[in-house]
Amino acid sequence: MNTIITSAERELRTIGTLSDTTCRSFMTADERIRRGFEASFAFLGCPMINAPSGEASVPVVRRVTAIRLMMLRLGIHTSDPHWSSQVLEQLIEAALQPSGAQLSDIVRALFALLPEAPPGLSDTQANLIREIGVHVVGRQRRRYAAEDFSWFAQLLIDLRSKPTAAQAYLAVYTLPPALASQCIAPIIQALHLTRFEEEVKQQLE
Repeated sequence: MNTIITSAERELRTIGTLSDTTCRSFMTADERIRRGFEASFAFLGCPMINAPSGEASVPVVRRVTAIRLMMLRLGIHTSDPHWSSQVLEQLIEAALQPSGAQLSDIVRALFALLPEAPPGLSDTQANLIREIGVHVVGRQRRRYAAEDFSWFAQLLIDLRSKPTAAQAYLAVYTLPPALASQCIAPIIQALHLTRFEEEVKQQLE
């Protein structure tokens, strides 16, 4: 990933915001570097730059990286994320701006960040995950139904990578029921002995 994106991630992890220098670097960068990050950097406080119209789909890795940057601002990589419903709506809107964007990009970015938090699942994390689930599943029903989340189920089933409690909780609230039913064992195992175990069992029934 280019140095501007690397600098942005470092700043978001250390001070929680982007410096004027990073914003200026992004604004003056070549279109190829900015591609797919325009809405993300606007969400992060930089002046809005419109993406070129009619462009081909932005690669998924760039879309997910852009979302991950926005999530870092909310502290989603910690056990104590901070957000408001309005800010979360703005994040979702920005996440779906790049050409080719999918709801699963949001889930991929969240799945990748959750293991950075301390083990377990805090009430704050659980509240955030449920609210994101409402946005992904409840408010985008038609779009959600058209997407393929089998990649997520495969990650949970893969014995080489056991999900964390937070990742398993994310699966409960974002996986389609047909896929969630294939992943009950790893989900329950990840949430065993947590205060969310019974809630999750009821959700999966």
